[in-house]
Amino acid sequence: MGRYAFVVKQAAAKLGWIAWARSVWRVFRSADTPVWAKALFGALALAYIVVPFDFDFVPVLGWIDDAVVSAVLLWLATKFAPEAARQHHRKQVENERLAKAERDATAKT
Repeated sequence: MGRYAFVVKQAAAKLGWIAWARSVWRVFRSADTPVWAKALFGALALAYIVVPFDFDFVPVLGWIDDAVVSAVLLWLATKFAPEAARQHHRKQVENERLAKAERDATAKT
């Protein structure tokens, strides 16, 4: 992993983006999320791919706009899932994060 990717991953972890993305992805893949919401996500993602305008000509901006659009589309698709499913997956990701932090702390000692 390059130095840039490592720095970005560390910053994202500190800001909680990784946990948020994991919980959103799990809700999206959950059976509780309606199929039509998943189809809407697919249609909008396909539309984004087909649209000829993109910021890929600017070195880092192309990655940023792709990440933002992907995150917004996933968030939109998961908004139609029941609140109980969203809470369940959020807690599950938080418990995994805490368990990892605990394992890392015991490994250092």
